Amino acid sequence: MSRFVRLILFCVISLCWFGSLRGEDVRLSQPPTPIGRRILRFDTWNQMVFHIQNRSESDAEFVVASFFDDEPQQQYGARVWVPAKSTRGGWFLLKTPPAKNPLEDVEPKDFQTLVLGGDGSNEVAVASDNDRRLHSGYVRNAKWSSPVLLISDPADTTNVKVAEIFALLRKQDAHLLRQGDFPYSAMAYDGLQTVILASERIGSSSRALEALREWVYGGGTLWIQLEKTGEGVANALLSDDASVSVVDKLELMRTEIEQAPGSTLIYPRKRIDLEKPLPVWRVVSHGLDPLIHFDDWPAFFVQRHGRGAVFLTTFDGEILFEQQSFQERAQIQPVRPTLLGQILRDEIQPSNDLKESEESRWPEFARQYIGYQVTSKATVFTILALFCLFIMVLGVWSWMTHDFARAFWIAPGIAILTTTALLVVGSQSRATVKSPHAQVQFAMVDREGQTRIQGGRAVFRLSADQDEIVLNEDGSLSFSDELRGAPARALRTDENLQVWNNLNLPSGPETSELVVYRERAPVQAEFTLNRDGLIGQIQGGGVDDFREGMLLFPSGSRSNLRRDPQGRLLSTSEDVLAEGEYLAQAILDQRGQWKRDLMQSVLSGSQRFPQTIQAFYWGAPIPLDFGSDPPEDVVGDVLFQIPVELKRPAPGTEFALPSPLLYFESIPHPSWGASTVYRNRDRTWTETTIPESRTTLRVSLPRELAPLEISSLAIRLDLRVPQREVKIFTVSEEFEDRLLTTLDSPVGQFDLELVSSDELRGDPDNIVTLLIHVGSVPDLEDLNPNTTSWQIERFSIQGRAKSL
Repeated sequence: MSRFVRLILFCVISLCWFGSLRGEDVRLSQPPTPIGRRILRFDTWNQMVFHIQNRSESDAEFVVASFFDDEPQQQYGARVWVPAKSTRGGWFLLKTPPAKNPLEDVEPKDFQTLVLGGDGSNEVAVASDNDRRLHSGYVRNAKWSSPVLLISDPADTTNVKVAEIFALLRKQDAHLLRQGDFPYSAMAYDGLQTVILASERIGSSSRALEALREWVYGGGTLWIQLEKTGEGVANALLSDDASVSVVDKLELMRTEIEQAPGSTLIYPRKRIDLEKPLPVWRVVSHGLDPLIHFDDWPAFFVQRHGRGAVFLTTFDGEILFEQQSFQERAQIQPVRPTLLGQILRDEIQPSNDLKESEESRWPEFARQYIGYQVTSKATVFTILALFCLFIMVLGVWSWMTHDFARAFWIAPGIAILTTTALLVVGSQSRATVKSPHAQVQFAMVDREGQTRIQGGRAVFRLSADQDEIVLNEDGSLSFSDELRGAPARALRTDENLQVWNNLNLPSGPETSELVVYRERAPVQAEFTLNRDGLIGQIQGGGVDDFREGMLLFPSGSRSNLRRDPQGRLLSTSEDVLAEGEYLAQAILDQRGQWKRDLMQSVLSGSQRFPQTIQAFYWGAPIPLDFGSDPPEDVVGDVLFQIPVELKRPAPGTEFALPSPLLYFESIPHPSWGASTVYRNRDRTWTETTIPESRTTLRVSLPRELAPLEISSLAIRLDLRVPQREVKIFTVSEEFEDRLLTTLDSPVGQFDLELVSSDELRGDPDNIVTLLIHVGSVPDLEDLNPNTTSWQIERFSIQGRAKSL
């Protein structure tokens, strides 16, 4: 009998281990709801909010994923980390399905929500209260279009009437957002045409401000009511070159309204008597175009920002609509705008009859079938209970019949069948394909802050499938042949990054020309000179992850760029990179080889010799508008190319002149002609030659450093000139040669220093001119090319100067 007891325990433990299904102490407070609980438009992106509770003793990461019953092939959700015994809120973007007939199809759309947990390699649908794994919810749909969103405080009734003025006369809905979180993504404003901002609460969230500003830049219209938002919120939403400052606040009983000088808005000069005081803020603005004046003070402004516009008013909204009588309010009559209200409405939100419809600016997500059903915990326990019951019955029968041999063969067979059944059930909880990849990008940043990204140059993935990268017209990526049986999820992470999960990126190296434009803060590198060399910093954002860098000079020389503990960028004569070097690493691993290959590709051809100094630095990959793995699975680098501004040191400052900063070129000599061994086109010396040669070199430096005084110059030559005499001259502006030194059969490295003020000039275009004369071969009986050929392998020059 003890043998059967041990067999039962072994089978039960094995089944529990194979099934790997377990319940979680997790609770989804309610199905995700639209932000502000507002009615949603068909076929638009919207922000959904939720709260999830972790009642266990350990921290855990969950995925909250929702999908519509009509479109189960697409999931939307968020990945959220929840500490032990804690509740966290989150949000994600959800796209409502299209409607065949929006005027009739107004029934609520049902959707289901899953809470998935796991150990990082497996994702399991975990049960919440009452053993529920599917949480049902619905969203209400709008009958009319809804281009107006009013963000106001709960007690604000005035602006509700203002929103009605904008919406009802256009046969549209006005959405009200009075409490709760604000949209954290510009896509959450999809389908809206106008946002009326009448609350300062949005100023508490920098992400919400950035999302609203990005939406305006992409083509939205924002109306800021300054008396409700305050000066700080208004300035945060204006572009960087615009601002508004409050002078004082008045309450007017009578005011004279007229159009501002130079304004295209037509408004007749009119004096208005008010029934109660009208709050008006008098302001001084910069970068805004005034449209209307109140008592000679600008009160209605506009600023064009990207493809959108920002309107700003400094008065209370009650002046925009006519006051209703008690009878009109009782009969729920629509609000009638005043003349000023009509003009503002037509200016801020033109009639739809005059505006062409625009296609959605957001790329569609890749679609894929979900591919698995949700297994309830009761099913697992039922299978285990039936198995245990059968083993017990079998044991009793064997004991009564004394047929233990037959039971010994039947029990393992039943155990195998039951284990197979549980494995089939357990396989319905999909295993996530982990796909870490390395991505190398190249990004060029201009002085206006626009970043041009070339991505996909080297994308590596564990998947063995080979697919082609297809670039859409809007700059996004299309993927083909997605993973079978895996849902395509639109996820938001805690870092507010949007990622697509389980999309099959190509494996192996690719060289597609992906170009994406993203707005960034203006970025440029500013350098000056001190006793050690170049020192500077990167202005703007996006440099916290600086890893290593490089400076490229017009001479084609490259210098390593490093960062000191104080955050300053340094590049001295010791940081000069040799020919063919792009990184300061002695040994390159595979990641370093990817970097080197990309830099060789970028700096090939004419890019090797820029007209001005160029700065490059390596950072983390830029989040693009197409999908990738979650941030913790991405390893990669982006090579930034940013503009450089070289500033002259303060007068009296002594500073070093690193060799890459000094540019030399061959010029014709009136007596000896042009050089035959140095080519200005590719800045190279002839490998080997035999004839006698004279090369005149003019040395210059950036004009930004003038005026200056050259203190000394150190020249270094790497020569292989056997059995010949080499003479080095300085050449005056009148092309008079003065001998500096003579080298007899030089082979190796030689240094020469110039300190004479007569030989060094303060002209940045010609600080010194040198003549290198390699003499003729002596008369020898045996002229062996190996002993008579010669070569200048390298010529470099550095120095010290003083700013005047």
